[in-house]
Amino acid sequence: MHHRAIFPVLLLGIFLIPSITTLAQSPKSGSEAKRVLTRSDVYVGYTFLNKDLQGGTGLNGWELGFSTAERIGLRFKADVLSYTGSDNGAPQKPRYYMVGQEFAHGFPGNTLFLHGMIGIAHTGSDWDAATSTHNTTFATDLGGGLDHALIGPVAWRFEGDYMHTHFTANNSAVTGIPENFLRFSTGLVVRF
Repeated sequence: MHHRAIFPVLLLGIFLIPSITTLAQSPKSGSEAKRVLTRSDVYVGYTFLNKDLQGGTGLNGWELGFSTAERIGLRFKADVLSYTGSDNGAPQKPRYYMVGQEFAHGFPGNTLFLHGMIGIAHTGSDWDAATSTHNTTFATDLGGGLDHALIGPVAWRFEGDYMHTHFTANNSAVTGIPENFLRFSTGLVVRF
């Protein structure tokens, strides 16, 4: 088996299987119940990808995320990201569907978090009538951030991430499609 095919399967085992077991565990009574430092949350916000699929200016978009309450020091996390933009008149619309693990530590007024996610990236981008990158590929995301409490269960998130993908074009004349991206996000978090 080719090493590129093994890598996604290995990451899936590292991130997804512990996530499922984390979700399956029920809260314990007594002192174990007090170990939960962070609650479940839903996040919606603005996100910026530092470059487009042709290596030019960045793309703007939105992010929708969900994290479970902490169990055994980790949280399950799922994100959907959608970007739109264009480069030299060519529309670009990458979308990312990510799941993984998050370590979060809450302290008065704030929550710091670090996460690793894997998933699927899909794009619809055209260079011209004969060249497109309409494809789906494996994606990884490593990052973290800060949730700053505003009022009650509402907080404001600041997040930075490194993302890696393998988009390709259907025309061998198109080379150099970026694989490494930085993304920055900010928006509202509601904890429950």
